[in-house]
Amino acid sequence: MIRFIQNFAEKAAYFFVILFGVLLPYNMLYSTLAVYPLAFFGIISIRKDKLKLIPKTWWIFSIIFLLNVAGYFYSTDLQRASYLLERQLLIFVLPLLLPLATYWDRKKINAIFIFFTISCFAAVLFLLYPNFVFLQSNHWSIKSLNLPRLYNHSFTHPLGIHATYLSIYVALSIIFLIDLIPRISFLRRIPIFVALIILLIGLYFMASRNTMLALLCIILFIYPLFRLKNKLIYVLGIVVLFGSSLLFINQNNYIFNRFSTDLIGDLKPDNQYTIENPEPRIMRWVCAIDLIKRKPVIGYGSGDEISNLMNSYKEKGMMVSFKEEFNTHNQYLSILIKNGIVGAIIFLAMMIYFFRLAISANSFVYTAFLILLSIGFITENIIDANKGIFFFAFFNTLLGYQIIYSKKQKKQII
Repeated sequence: MIRFIQNFAEKAAYFFVILFGVLLPYNMLYSTLAVYPLAFFGIISIRKDKLKLIPKTWWIFSIIFLLNVAGYFYSTDLQRASYLLERQLLIFVLPLLLPLATYWDRKKINAIFIFFTISCFAAVLFLLYPNFVFLQSNHWSIKSLNLPRLYNHSFTHPLGIHATYLSIYVALSIIFLIDLIPRISFLRRIPIFVALIILLIGLYFMASRNTMLALLCIILFIYPLFRLKNKLIYVLGIVVLFGSSLLFINQNNYIFNRFSTDLIGDLKPDNQYTIENPEPRIMRWVCAIDLIKRKPVIGYGSGDEISNLMNSYKEKGMMVSFKEEFNTHNQYLSILIKNGIVGAIIFLAMMIYFFRLAISANSFVYTAFLILLSIGFITENIIDANKGIFFFAFFNTLLGYQIIYSKKQKKQII
């Protein structure tokens, strides 16, 4: 009877792991609700042999949470520190919980990625439909394609998700499909190519600069390094395709401005800002660097980033950043503010460990996932926001653990 309950609990836990991934592209509430039954069934299915599946290096996968636990004890804003720890708790829980759910091999992780990709595809189709109707009513004119209402946060608004985070999810789905293509038959590639085109169109309307740049680097440089023998022909083909895309983008004023004028403006220091012409992103980075200089070693503590930035925003007259209570919009600077140089060194050592793990196993998907994050960290506090925390904790644990288990299994065979 006990064995039956444990087997049932394991299957149920695996189901809720898949469900968690499926719900990620939608309202955060749904993914959160999936965690509770996952935790319940994971705990029920605990056995001695499963406890041994938790790697000795599990704590490395939880370092971000542990850093902020340490920072809690010298934070002056304990309310914000507590809130951050509450949000990041999943980074600590999943590395302990997922091994209890089931044994993670390539087949099971592929299944999770397939369901996750289908979910992203469905989300993009849902978001594209209003744009399709609008463009059709305007006879697909170039002028109508220039309207901001079709892009970025306006595009993802119906799902209530930040465009940057959905773009990262979609980019990971594209990476998975690209890696899947060589391993399936020709006929099965046709729906994959269709899905890729739809996902790429969705990414175009999300207009997330860092995600599109990261994906371009991955497709242009990382994929051929991992998967191709004849790299030159592939790179030339991608360059031609990219060049053709630029000609199309040049006809779209919104996209062209977003990736040229707006990008330069966001990175150009400017003290002449108003409500109509708000401060560029780099001015928040300047405020962050000023704070880091005052407490460079261990920082201010886990909850003090925004409260200290608010003072700097007020001093510099950055009313939009002050009113919206913006964070640094740079994960690296955020860690330096909260945990100082000590925390930043630990964080970078963690990322190096993950990259070494991915490269040692020749894992294109895991390496690409880490590059997506590393570039995303430049413009967003990804692991301070719920959607970023869920994404990082879930896929980093799954992909990292699969490699650890695979290496362990090879050692036992030898």
